[in-house]
Amino acid sequence: MKFRFEVIQPELSPGGLQAPPVLVTVNVRPSALTPAQTKILAQHVDGIDVLKLHYDPKTRSLQKTYFWTGPNAGAWTRKPVRIQASLPTIESLLEAIMANQGEALPVHPREREVALKFIG
Repeated sequence: MKFRFEVIQPELSPGGLQAPPVLVTVNVRPSALTPAQTKILAQHVDGIDVLKLHYDPKTRSLQKTYFWTGPNAGAWTRKPVRIQASLPTIESLLEAIMANQGEALPVHPREREVALKFIG
């Protein structure tokens, strides 16, 4: 299985600006993942891209995040908002996913309970 995500580069570029995230792809044997890890990854994956989740108050659920870019020749295009990990490893990817799920959950207890059903 292939997973594509971004890795944050902590070092600064020569101008003192943080370098942009690097797009990486890791290959993982399905047998190397637990069923729980497979389920968590499946909720974030679109093709091979591992996306961030956000809470949608209209549907009261967690949704995959996309960035819509403005009309280009009359058409809108959808771009994935990928998870950003600290290292190009499956362990770091799973840590970033867990952090994103914690950030994406709503504050209100009732809505949080509904959103947790998506995760659990």
